[in-house]
Amino acid sequence: SSVRGEYRRRADFEGRPAYTKPDSSQFLFYSEGLGGWQLSAALGQGGGFSHADVRACAPDRLKGPWQRVDQQHGLMRGVELAVVGHPLPPWVMLSGWPQELEHFSGEYGLHGAGSCGGRPVYRRALPASPGAA
Repeated sequence: SSVRGEYRRRADFEGRPAYTKPDSSQFLFYSEGLGGWQLSAALGQGGGFSHADVRACAPDRLKGPWQRVDQQHGLMRGVELAVVGHPLPPWVMLSGWPQELEHFSGEYGLHGAGSCGGRPVYRRALPASPGAA
């Protein structure tokens, strides 16, 4: 399976975001034990592509080239791969809650991208005051 394509965030792995392709054929994750960011057929295992930029808290912030082990010669080879993140939506609308949770319905605005353990934080928009036009 090709490593190229869309990946979606599914969970955290070793305290950083982990991503998978929709068909779960490839994983993108950070592993301190493996020496950095990895693109692999199994979460938590090497054997695919690696990136040694350990400072990047997200894969779209990596600097420098990816590497792949040339199995035939046992050498690391540079590979041109780019990780591009989709921008976060500035607003989200929550609706369809059961009656006892209806108070969660409404618009929420982006309050801080990455301010909660690397995850976006949305804050509920204040309702318009009565009589406001």
